[in-house]
Amino acid sequence: MKILVVSRLKPNNKISIITHRQMCSIQKLGHNLIYFSVDKGGLFGYLSALIKLRKILRKNNFDVVHAHYSLCGIISTLAGAEHLVVSLMGSDVKNSNVNKFIIKYFIEKKWAKVIVKSEEMLSAIKAYSKVKKEIIVLPNGVDFELFKPLKKQNVRKQIGWDPNAKVILFGSDPARTEKRYDNAEKVVKNMRVQEYKIELKILKDVAPENVPLYINGADVVLLTSDREGSPNIIKEAMACNIPIVTTKVGDVEMVIGNTPSCIIIEENNLELITSALWNILSSNIERTEGRERIKWLSNELIAKKLVDFYEK
Repeated sequence: MKILVVSRLKPNNKISIITHRQMCSIQKLGHNLIYFSVDKGGLFGYLSALIKLRKILRKNNFDVVHAHYSLCGIISTLAGAEHLVVSLMGSDVKNSNVNKFIIKYFIEKKWAKVIVKSEEMLSAIKAYSKVKKEIIVLPNGVDFELFKPLKKQNVRKQIGWDPNAKVILFGSDPARTEKRYDNAEKVVKNMRVQEYKIELKILKDVAPENVPLYINGADVVLLTSDREGSPNIIKEAMACNIPIVTTKVGDVEMVIGNTPSCIIIEENNLELITSALWNILSSNIERTEGRERIKWLSNELIAKKLVDFYEK
């Protein structure tokens, strides 16, 4: 198949690494991918992209146009894309009422095939839209060759972390308020009065190839978000067999299940989060069974499901 991938560029002038990895998995199956990037945000940025995209669609025939995020789906529709598949992320369906109204219109009137990342997202869409089109739940996959267990002490030496500290990794950008870095800080501040040397590390501005090092160097990965779609950090930590403490958001319950030393907190309760972290750190558990339990989320298997969805 000849597939056009429509995606917004990140601040580093690259498309989302998760989108890139997913598309590379499809390419490995023998399909031809062409990328169209939305260079700038805002009204004029998307209008400019729409004009450029329309020209590309008129000059080429694509078997599938796969747009990532709602705005890319909207401009793809307005540009005249046929055989359009739109992937919605957590921020799409949990944003303002205006955004929900726009997404509702396009789902009901324009988009024939839609992908969401979790059952929670699907339920959210059904709550405000009469879903008549084909919508599937398909989480992002995990690159099992990149995200794998590594020896903690070797990794810490490589990235310059204290070999004796208890390291909690906050796997998000603190600037994003819904990630609730403030709660992570409060929890760790309270824990520092105890017997261990505890350090809170942040997964921000880290090169993609170094993310597995940060995960493997941690004693536990912490997610304190108020909302998520399908948080990749949880799947990546599972693939590395690293303990997890997370709020019950997105699809974490489906991904983690009853994996020992991976704890899901019903709500953003600081006392419960602190207790869960202490249980893991004081037990000196270094590895979980996470990798074995999420084999179904390998990039290869997700890519095959995505291609099946294209071909229907």
